[in-house]
Formats: sequence, C-alpha cells, structure tokens
Amino acid sequence: MRRRGLVALAALLLPLPAGAGPLPSAGDHQELVPRGAWAVQADLTTDRWSEAINNRNTVAPLKEWLIPQVARLGEVSGRIEREIEIFGLRLQVGLSDTWNLALEGSRVRITQTSTLATTSSDEDIAGQVERLRSRTVSGAGDTRLTSLHRTHYSDRHSIVLGFGVALAGSGPELPYEGRGTLMTGDPASYARGQFQYTFYPFIDRGRFEFAAALDVHQDAEVKGLDGQNHTLEPGQRADFRIGWEQELGPVLLGFAFTHLLQGQASLDGIRQGDGIVETTGRLVLGFGNLVALEEKPLAFPYLVQLRYDTTLQGYNTPLRNELRLSLLTYF
Repeated sequence: MRRRGLVALAALLLPLPAGAGPLPSAGDHQELVPRGAWAVQADLTTDRWSEAINNRNTVAPLKEWLIPQVARLGEVSGRIEREIEIFGLRLQVGLSDTWNLALEGSRVRITQTSTLATTSSDEDIAGQVERLRSRTVSGAGDTRLTSLHRTHYSDRHSIVLGFGVALAGSGPELPYEGRGTLMTGDPASYARGQFQYTFYPFIDRGRFEFAAALDVHQDAEVKGLDGQNHTLEPGQRADFRIGWEQELGPVLLGFAFTHLLQGQASLDGIRQGDGIVETTGRLVLGFGNLVALEEKPLAFPYLVQLRYDTTLQGYNTPLRNELRLSLLTYF
C-alpha cells in the first residue's frame, strides 16, 4: 500500500451537469474511503464556448451549432458565446471498506453574449435570433446519488463498480428547442452504471486507469415553442476514459483521454439530429499533503487540483476549454 501512496485516494472529481453546460464525464476517478470516513470535495469550473464542430465535421462559429437552419445562416450576422460557471459539491461516506455512498450536486450559471441580428422577414429565423439574445440563466444542476462497490483489490489491480440515479436540475426558463436551449442540467432524470479498472505498475506512486459509464434517461415532458407540452426522449449516453496519474512527493501530475457518445433525442417521436461524438484531452496538476497520512494522522489532509479539459475532435459538439479548481479533504 505504501508503494502506491495515496494516489489511489487523491482524485475524487465531480461530474458536471449536461444540457447547455458541460456533459458529465464517466471518466472521473472514483476511489473508496474506509468505513466511517468522509471525503468532501468542492470545485469551481469555468468554460467558454465560441466555436463548435458542426454536423459537417468542420470547426465553425457557435451560431452554426445553435441554429439548425444551416441553409439560412447567411441571413444571420454577428457572433454568440456562452460562458459556463459551475460550483460543485460532493460528499462521500464509507459504509464499509468496500462499499461507499456518494451524493453530489451543483449550482450552474450560464451567460450568453450575443450580437446576432437578421434582416429576414421569416418569423422562424427572427424568432431564433430573439431567443439567442444575450441573457443569463442560473439554477441547480443535476443531483446524483451513487453506490460504489470495490469488487477486487490487490497490490496491482483494483475494480470499482458504481450504480446511481440522478434527478434533473432546474428546468429550462425558455421553451425547449433542442441543443440551443439554455439549461443548467439534464432535461430528464437518468440512471447510471459505471466501471473502473485501475492498474498499479512497478513505477512508484503511479497508476493507469480505464473507466466507462452508461447513462439511461427517462422520458420527460417539456414545453415547446408552441406553448404545448411534448414528450422528450433524450439520447442515451456512454463515455470512456483512459489515463495515467503520477505522484511526485506533494505534487500530482496526470493526463487522460475521454471519448463520449450521445444518441439523438426524439421529440414526440421525431429525431432531433443532435447526437454527439466528442474526444477530449485532460491535464491535471495537484498539490497536497495526503502522502503524509501514511506516516501519521493529519489535522487537515487536503489535495488541491487544477484540471484542464479541451476538445480534440468530435461531431456536433461545442469546442470546450474547461478549467476546474478543486479542493478535496477527508475527516
């Protein structure tokens, strides 16, 4: 155990809400704490969207991702950006050495800055531009309860399974219109299953990890542009991560690649053409005193992490440049 140090204990990172904010990542490390112990993590995430990879696999201004009438984009001038800020909190308790419960939630703020304008007399185009004007929305992100189970543990290998349910966050303030809708969380509640395999090689205080997750959504009732309620069937979501972390004294270094697949949503049975494919790269820099826990109890064990995620390739997805600052402690 000493050879691995607390690398295996040091990377509890909070998944983020979907909708108009960052998509949740199945690749966030899940490590169990001993029976009776608590892990608490708070984090602040920022991201700014100004470009996207459209459904023609080319990088384009964000308006081409938000406005589905591609053939009429020439009638819309100006730019649009979205800035996302998320404060997240996660509580995890050890019910036993192999079974933990984790509760996580967030508060999300999305600021949309738009200079879009149109001279078109078409009501659909004019209405789209009006709905994409500058505005700010804020509200609760998804709330998720996860049961974590360590099914295998040795000096070289560890397997953790997770099963959870998530309640949708604050609903959209405006009528639902697909990916352009400003939302602080998923439009519908969902169940999650996740798998994590960790390999501890002969490199001191290092680890390799593979993780996967699947989210299965419930149908939801949303209000459309016509003022009527409609049945939304969100696309199911899966993502995978492969990565490495290395502890060098008080410093933690890491990198990872995450691949996300999300199916198209259906509104009253009509496909919305909003399926997503995205590959992101991640760099992690951390600093803390968790290694000292191997020698003696600490009054305030902590790990501070700075994480950067960026879109490497994709289809039908905004280009992300996400920064997250987090503080993790145990008691």
